[in-house]
This record gives sequence, C-alpha cells and structure tokens, in this order.
Amino acid sequence: MAQLGTGSSQTVGSTRMNVSTSLPVIALVSRIATRATDRLTGGRIDHPHLTAWAAQKALKKFSIDSVLVYGHAAWVEVMEDSKARWAGFWDKPDGVERFWIWLETQYGEVVDLNVSSAHRKAGSTARFAPPMLWSVEVPKFYKYVPLGEAQFDFSLAHEKNWATALEQEIGEKCDPSKIVLTNPEFPNEPILCPGRKLLDDTEFSFKHYDRAISVYGIPDCPI
Repeated sequence: MAQLGTGSSQTVGSTRMNVSTSLPVIALVSRIATRATDRLTGGRIDHPHLTAWAAQKALKKFSIDSVLVYGHAAWVEVMEDSKARWAGFWDKPDGVERFWIWLETQYGEVVDLNVSSAHRKAGSTARFAPPMLWSVEVPKFYKYVPLGEAQFDFSLAHEKNWATALEQEIGEKCDPSKIVLTNPEFPNEPILCPGRKLLDDTEFSFKHYDRAISVYGIPDCPI
C-alpha cells in the first residue's frame, strides 16, 4: 500500500552535468524489474508502484540512489484509428483523483517502466503507448506533475509475497557481476534512454507510434 508524503518531490542528491545511469545498468534493471513484476502480478500496468519499487531496489545494488514519486501523469497513446489522445492518471470528471508512481534517480532521470504497457490494460482501445522512459529529458508526449515522495508498507498479504519474491530475484540477478557491457539485453519494449537514445522493440512499435503522432499531432495536455 502506498504511503503518500506531502510537498514537492526532489531527486536524491545533486544532478551532475553529463552524468547518467549507464546503459548496461539500465538494461539489466529495466529487464529484471519489468519481467519479474509482469510474471508475479500478471501485468505491471495495474501495479506501477511495484515496478518502480523493484527498480529502486535494483539500483541500490549499483550504489545509485533514487526516490519513489507519486503525482499526476499523462502520456499520448495512439488509438486503433491512428489518432492520438492523452491517457494517464490525474483528476477525473467523477471527482476521483488518481495518482501514478515513478522513480527519480540521483542524476535527475525520470524512470517510468510502466507507461509502455499502458495500452494493454483491460478495456483499452489504444494500439500503441510511448516508450518506457529513463531520461532527464522528458519528450512532449509525456507529462509528469510530482506531488510528493511515496513509500510502501506492503501490508496486504499478496503484495507482501510479491515484494519478497521481487527482492529475492533482484538479489540474485541485479548484481554488478551480471553486467554485460557489450550488447546488453534490454526488455523487448521500446525504451528511451539518456542522451536521447531510443531502443525500439522487435516489432518496431515506436516507429509506428512516432509516425502516427507525426501525422495527427499531439493534442493539448489535460494536466
């Protein structure tokens, strides 16, 4: 269960010029955090806090600090008719305020490993979502409004079991000795990395996504 703090979120430590998480670390952390959460929960889109928490635990193995952030978030999805629309978590017309969870590293990077799977949510009619994000630079098809720092106690039995399993897998697989420097394996999902490096998946999902928003444009952001 999330314990939501108060005040604005701040990244841990100071943002250093031209310093970012290395691509081999991003590859290992993003792959383990997403695959493990998907396998345990059946789909991480309904559990963004768990994926972010797993990534935070994994980054600590490489002495990289980060904070879990809650707030409002929106991203542009491409629909079946190829038109773009905003989706995400913010104030809704029914008056229910919804929050998203993401990670901010000590380098000032925004890490969102859930957004690329958003279009898979039950009932969604979206065809494509934007890439996973791990970057200081946030492209205009995302919008993040941090509200505070999130902490989790995992008081529910099933979440406690998930957290225990995740921590064990991270301990086994997210070790500096497991780093692959040459051609590291990323998740088979588009991911936007530091330095504007975009890694597409085997189906070239981002290529199709980018083409659609280039044709139809990006609507005004709701937040």
